[in-house]
Amino acid sequence: MLGQLIVEATSISACALKSLNSNPGRRGVVHDVHRRALNILWDSELISVVSPELGSFPNALVARVDRLAELLRVGDKVFRVSEGLIVQGAAPVLFDLRQAACWSPILKPAAPADGWGAVGMRLKFVLRGAGARAGAEGFGPLLAALALGSAPLTPESLSPLCRYARGKITALLRALAASDARRLIRCVRALIGLGAGLTPSGDDLLVGMLAGLAAAADARAVILARAILATPPNRTTILAQTLLRHACEFEFSARLHDVVSAFFAPDPYTLERRALAAVAWGESSGADSLLGLALGLDAAVERRCQGTRLGFDMEQAFHFKRRSRRSKDDREELTSGNARAVFDENAKRADSNVTRAAHSFR
Repeated sequence: MLGQLIVEATSISACALKSLNSNPGRRGVVHDVHRRALNILWDSELISVVSPELGSFPNALVARVDRLAELLRVGDKVFRVSEGLIVQGAAPVLFDLRQAACWSPILKPAAPADGWGAVGMRLKFVLRGAGARAGAEGFGPLLAALALGSAPLTPESLSPLCRYARGKITALLRALAASDARRLIRCVRALIGLGAGLTPSGDDLLVGMLAGLAAAADARAVILARAILATPPNRTTILAQTLLRHACEFEFSARLHDVVSAFFAPDPYTLERRALAAVAWGESSGADSLLGLALGLDAAVERRCQGTRLGFDMEQAFHFKRRSRRSKDDREELTSGNARAVFDENAKRADSNVTRAAHSFR
């Protein structure tokens, strides 16, 4: 066996550290290995080890893992020791936590320095640039449509995913405006697991929306969180379920913290820079999260400003240019063949090991 390799962690979420320290005698197992990330199943929780360029997450520690893929395998045992975490791979790897900075992922409500109306105007300003950079993956076309505002959509301009999601997101916003918990649950179930990847587009959108509502201290954040927690965990991937659970406790990634804080400061250049950087996260996670964040903030601003929507008009932006039997065709397409399979792909691969959800809200 090769000698032990020591990798120093630079930071760790307070949530991840609490999970690791809650029962030192517990053992974990490597759940999946990627080029820049490693996921460890620790009892019913998922602890991630991510490379610095991915940023910090509420369930993660940050350390260089980009050169460890050949040493670690799914199923390798993981142990908690005084120095950190040891993974018993082809060569034992110690993730040293002794010098790691501990940070809190809890997003605390903030008051804008220049009033809520200014937040609405900044939404409109920053979405123009971010929407222009959004790609064709995930909900990128919907973010672009929202940035354009009054430009109507056509069914032909959207992928089957976006055509389906457009109606579900609109229904979600209507249920949120009415604080209708039952309708919210139905809308949330339609979005969780919708899309491809480790964190599907629907999940990323809900995380962003929770961040927007929580940052504005909007009580509907709790209603939305409860609707998410009422959804069975096996509808999406284990990583997406973990991040959704943290979001329901108002715990978010450091990168999302940065974007949210910029919306509340009178510095449009910093906001634009962070929003444009957000669009580049992953294949579509950045655009999907930013869309959710914008919708959540806009809903909160509208209520704060007593019904005056200063950012953009969601209904107008997502309204189709013309209606025809194409709408029926879309529904048929989504419930048959390959298109429906795209949406069910993550649910089929979902890991049902995560069964515990948080039931307390800060």
